[in-house]
Amino acid sequence: MEILQVLIKATWSLLCALTRNLFFFIPRPYKDISQDVVLITGGGRGLGRLLAVEFAKFHPRQIVLWGRHEDTLSATARAIQLKGVPCHYMICDVSSREQVIARSAEVMQQFGGVSILVNNAAVLAGGSVTDVNAEDLRHTIDVNLMAQFWTIKAFLPEMQEHNHGHIVSINSILGLIAMAGTSDYSTSKFGAVGLLEALGMELMRDGNDGIHLTSVYPYHTDTDLFAGATVRFASLFPPLDKNYVAWKIVNAVCTNQTFCIIPRMFYFLYYLKCFLPSETMLIIQRFIGQDRAMDTWHGSYATDSKAHRSHTAGH
Repeated sequence: MEILQVLIKATWSLLCALTRNLFFFIPRPYKDISQDVVLITGGGRGLGRLLAVEFAKFHPRQIVLWGRHEDTLSATARAIQLKGVPCHYMICDVSSREQVIARSAEVMQQFGGVSILVNNAAVLAGGSVTDVNAEDLRHTIDVNLMAQFWTIKAFLPEMQEHNHGHIVSINSILGLIAMAGTSDYSTSKFGAVGLLEALGMELMRDGNDGIHLTSVYPYHTDTDLFAGATVRFASLFPPLDKNYVAWKIVNAVCTNQTFCIIPRMFYFLYYLKCFLPSETMLIIQRFIGQDRAMDTWHGSYATDSKAHRSHTAGH
């Protein structure tokens, strides 16, 4: 009987998912976030700033921005406040567990907790496995992966107490399909994927069905982080517009999507990886230029980092 129940539930879940994918052009209803506190790491500039702008359109109770640079944080906060949405910023280096603990305590005291946590801060050192230096590698792991542990550990207990919340991980297509020259970044993003998958299983086990998770996998976006990186058929796979990516992310959060690849055509590439032999997939990746895409990279080391850019091919 238990096996039969599992088969029925799994089949129904599969049919629902297939229906959603087949009729993706039909808009899903948006949830109400007017009573939510939204916290965005790396929220002063780049994609983080645009995410704050998009969330502000849904008028949450409060938006909180974390980052390292007061000038960009204050500018973003003012832009949000002009839209009539309360916005507060705090200086916080998320790679530091001590700072995350201290700032999260301030957030809890001022706003009573965070109900939508957006882990957006990310850095990229670049370079092959043998070239990336130890300091840059450690910093990338600390910002892109360990910081997500610290923020989740800080805010999840409050979400669990009320069985209400949403945790968002801004990952990357490089967290599903690695690319040469991004050893530090891909490693951190693959780790973040595992973190959210494990967390999802734990929430289901503990009956926290009111807490949602969204893991987002954008392709190369036109931000400073990947400036200059290009694949072989650049006209077919141009960088994504960062405004579009921000809109897609907030749309995914407000419709409780668990897994979101941007653009949709890259679902096909991910499915190929799941089914094709690894040797075959490597041939395809080399054909589209993933082995050389970082040769022309001249992006900034970080969207929100204190470290310097490391030496990579093309510099």
